[in-house]
Amino acid sequence: MPIRVSIEEASALLSIVSTGQVMRREVGWAAERARELLDSEAITGVLVDSTQVQKQISPSLSAEMISGFSAAMDTELPIAYVRPAVWSDAYAETIADMIDVTPEQSRVFTDLCEARKWLVETHNADANRSR
Repeated sequence: MPIRVSIEEASALLSIVSTGQVMRREVGWAAERARELLDSEAITGVLVDSTQVQKQISPSLSAEMISGFSAAMDTELPIAYVRPAVWSDAYAETIADMIDVTPEQSRVFTDLCEARKWLVETHNADANRSR
């Protein structure tokens, strides 16, 4: 399966890694598995690594899958999406324009390290506000 869902023990991040050609049913499975883990584990954020995903046939298909995944996650946790490396900036902007609702607590990145850093900083800032 081109999608793996797991928990990074050291950082308490829910990690979703996609590779190759990803289809709707796989995205649905990943969202369901992620929700199960969110309900049963102490998670600080969600890291979606799509750097190795192939380009879809059309931007509208990509937008549909991203929108569906976001809606299915239904979480207040920060979500960092790392977009596929094969997407040009213009392609990514086209997809962003097609997405109905982007969760307020989510960000899109081109770099995995930057995404991870943002999740840690966001968690630390939230923890400090809670004190």
